[in-house]
Amino acid sequence: MKSRARVYISGRVQGVFFRLSTQELALRLMVGGWARNNGDRMVEAVFEGERDKVEEMIKFCHRGPIGARVNDVDVEWQDYKGEFTVFAPSNLAFQKLSESTIDKLFDPENKRILRAMLSYHIIADK
Repeated sequence: MKSRARVYISGRVQGVFFRLSTQELALRLMVGGWARNNGDRMVEAVFEGERDKVEEMIKFCHRGPIGARVNDVDVEWQDYKGEFTVFAPSNLAFQKLSESTIDKLFDPENKRILRAMLSYHIIADK
């Protein structure tokens, strides 16, 4: 059964590759969604996919990567929306790119770099 969960993880979860480790696991499990730093000492994530895989993501959030110290995990189960086909840190990553960086990415000579970057970006499942 397809499921969706919004998860709030608090503790020492920033600066320890929590979002990257979450993304790597999500890609292996074929779970869609995103993760972002949310305020001081918190990561927020949304996971969509098969219920057992989403539960596995939540289990990971309780321990995190090496270097993390998770104090609390709040889980909000939501209706599955089918919004994601891949997992990515968040759209905010692209919003923070400078104009010169964006110009370089859209230069035809850098097509390979743009393609690689977009392959890890959120893509609507339409």
